[in-house]
Amino acid sequence: MRKLPLEEIKDLPSRQVIEDLRSRKYSLLQCAGCDKLRKEMRGPGLACRLVINWAWHTTGGGDTRKHDRRVANKLAKFLSWGAPADFHGGLPDYASSIVVGFNHPSLGEIVRFMRVCLSEFHNRANLFPVNLPWYEALMPVVDKLERLGVYITPIITPSTYEKMRKYVKAEDMPIIEELRKGFTMHYFNLCADFAKERAVIWVAPSATRRATVFTSEEAYKDLEPTTPPVMTSIASAVVRKKVTDCVFVATGVVPAANCGRGLNLFKDYTISFGEVYDYSMVSKLIHQKNKDHGGRTFEHVFLRSICNTLSALDADYLLHP
Repeated sequence: MRKLPLEEIKDLPSRQVIEDLRSRKYSLLQCAGCDKLRKEMRGPGLACRLVINWAWHTTGGGDTRKHDRRVANKLAKFLSWGAPADFHGGLPDYASSIVVGFNHPSLGEIVRFMRVCLSEFHNRANLFPVNLPWYEALMPVVDKLERLGVYITPIITPSTYEKMRKYVKAEDMPIIEELRKGFTMHYFNLCADFAKERAVIWVAPSATRRATVFTSEEAYKDLEPTTPPVMTSIASAVVRKKVTDCVFVATGVVPAANCGRGLNLFKDYTISFGEVYDYSMVSKLIHQKNKDHGGRTFEHVFLRSICNTLSALDADYLLHP
């Protein structure tokens, strides 16, 4: 891959940058001087690619669709063994598209949701936002993932943005900021596009790993705005495009007591699908604001629904600090 100066990238539309990353024309992390962040993903990225390629090449040939189905089944069984989870309830089958919003205490819930995609929703497109370092690490297998119904798009999470500050020249940080905003807007628009085409959109409202649903007790009590307003932004994009057959499902994730922030392989999770918000409810709530602090009503209401599922699992320690 070539190493380009950020000046050559800054005026490209976000869609073009993403396509360039997908085709591995260059590494944005490398161009920005963030080789350390890129190298940190070398091991985890290699492990993920090896598992996907193992399933792909050890599954019999034949008709392409049948082959892909066998690969998906093989990966789902592998993940069921390596990333166990007890699922409570289920996702509604009456809606064309579903937005699953969940608390994000670790990376472990992502691979567990991936198993659901491969085993239960292989006939739909499944969209995941992926932190930039992970995105670059997975590019060699992105075509295989899409054939299995899993689509990824890059974002720069708040924590990665702060890490990039340590390596990027001060005069280049405005370029990174514009790319961050561009990737985020591309993702929100992509959510609406996928929602029109019978999809499942998996999203963490926190936009990054966080130990609790709310950042403070004040936010939990709606005494201060809930940030970032991720669910509201996705809902607004869906409503703007009038995707009426789309529901939002509040989902609670409870890792085992001895879990860390990583994948937590071979450790049990409990995942509960909770309250469902249909188009009429969502379109009403996204236009309402808290009269005292101006925060969006839907964001707080949806996160409180995630809290309700966690409370039902005796996991109140995940609600707020």
